[in-house]
Amino acid sequence: MSVFAGLLRCPRCGSADLDEGSSFACPACAATYEVAAGFPVLTLPGPGATRTRIAAYYDAAAPGYEASHGIGHPGGAWSIREKYVPFLARHLGPRDTVLEIGAGTGKLTVELRRMAGRVIASDIAPGMLRWAREHGRLEAGVVADAERLPFRDGVFDAVVAMNALSYCVDKDAALGETRRVLKPGGRLLLIDMNYLLHFPYLLLGLREWRKARLWTGQLLESTPWGWNRRIRAAGFRITEAFEFNWVPHRFEETAVRRWMAPADRLLSRIPLVRRCAMRIGIAAVAP
Repeated sequence: MSVFAGLLRCPRCGSADLDEGSSFACPACAATYEVAAGFPVLTLPGPGATRTRIAAYYDAAAPGYEASHGIGHPGGAWSIREKYVPFLARHLGPRDTVLEIGAGTGKLTVELRRMAGRVIASDIAPGMLRWAREHGRLEAGVVADAERLPFRDGVFDAVVAMNALSYCVDKDAALGETRRVLKPGGRLLLIDMNYLLHFPYLLLGLREWRKARLWTGQLLESTPWGWNRRIRAAGFRITEAFEFNWVPHRFEETAVRRWMAPADRLLSRIPLVRRCAMRIGIAAVAP
């Protein structure tokens, strides 16, 4: 049985009758989709220069991404272990079928596979998925656009998106697609960057704007109030929302243990300060 059994649909016409083989074909509209490095590429060509540039950027960046972005450093590992995993574990179960949007190098995918029964990783950049599979972090992956997901209605128990939806050009479309693929009562678990309130991120956004002009406009929309408003407008009921994490990825283990983790505990107790933390966490339930 295919790892995608009962999940995929044609992103062009919405038909659930995709034929799997050396390529994926839709009998209904005659669309064909290539398989690149073992992953079905279920995206559509067309308008969206920003989206195309983002995909190309991350595709090329995949081999050195964890080193350049600090994810592989002790501070990054601490954040996932102490902050992300407890949040996700509160909302996931061992029988859940989970879609991860923007899986990237699979750093979080590994943790999701320990919590859930079935995890499908998706990313707009095939190079990211290829790197994750080569390092043993994922089993099933799809090259997909979050604004036009190639999955059937109501097939996932949860959708997880870490630092992904903020890059979407049309965030409302992405949230609408997330709601569509969730079962009734399914959960959206969002972890994203607090771009406007966390000043170092704001500086990073401005630097990236000067360097590549790829996504700053989208990222500056990533705020606690913005996500709360958009998620509710998409029809979700928010069950948990908070700002968290003051530990930068690039700190080494000793500094994290002795200085940063205690500082994080202290700063997290102060409401106005906590509002300016690095990350936004939101859990929401689909109707």
